[in-house]
Amino acid sequence: MPDFQASDQKTATIPITNHGEAGSFNSALVIGNWVAYSIQYFFLAAGEQKNISHPITMPAFDDAYPVVIDVYVDGEEVPLAHRQYEDVYIVSLP
Repeated sequence: MPDFQASDQKTATIPITNHGEAGSFNSALVIGNWVAYSIQYFFLAAGEQKNISHPITMPAFDDAYPVVIDVYVDGEEVPLAHRQYEDVYIVSLP
C-alpha cells in the first residue's frame, strides 16, 4: 500500500480507451468515500485512447483509503469500467 503525506498535491494519469462510438466522457478518481476526488471531462473518437490527468489533494487525515476510478460516457456509467486500485495510506508529518 503506497504511503502519501496528508494534504499532498499529486496527479494521477489514467489511460482510457473508447471501445465504442465517439462521445463525451468523464472520469472520476475517488479516494475513500468521496473524501478526495477529481473529475475530468473529455471527448474520445471511436477507438481513441487518451491519458487523462487527475490532479488531486490527498486527504488530510491519517488512514487507509481505497482508490476507485469510474468512467462515464454521455452521462451513463461505462459497464465494467469501474476499477479499484490498491489502497493508499495517508500519514502526517511528524
